Amino acid sequence: MRWTIAIWVGVLVLFAPTAVMSAADLKDGAIVELSGTLERTWAFGRPNYGANPEKDRIDPYLVLKLTHKVDALNTDDFRVDGADRVELIFSGRNSPVWSQAQKMVDEQIVVTVSGKLKVTFTVHWGHEPLMIYVNQLAATTKKLE
Repeated sequence: MRWTIAIWVGVLVLFAPTAVMSAADLKDGAIVELSGTLERTWAFGRPNYGANPEKDRIDPYLVLKLTHKVDALNTDDFRVDGADRVELIFSGRNSPVWSQAQKMVDEQIVVTVSGKLKVTFTVHWGHEPLMIYVNQLAATTKKLE
């Protein structure tokens, strides 16, 4: 009897769903709040965005590596499933939120970002399948270990 219970508990744990926020909660244009760690990454920029790597600029951008995967839906029913990264868009490099993010990047501090969600369907709109136009950024915990 004990072994049977242990086996069933093991099977339930093995097949338990991971923490994924539903697309019903995350829709294009919604104001959302997501948590994760900040990372700096790079992508090809102007003039040809990678088509001519020798002449194209390499642009840095910030990503929120999410603590939980999310699903999202845009207004044209384009769906993003299991996204674990969100590109952060700031009002400008002189904004206080941009400066705050620069101080926290690569520190492995869990932060919460709030802003307007954009579900992208092409790299011309963003480097990641999800973007947030950032309104606020706040550290929620100390460094991860």
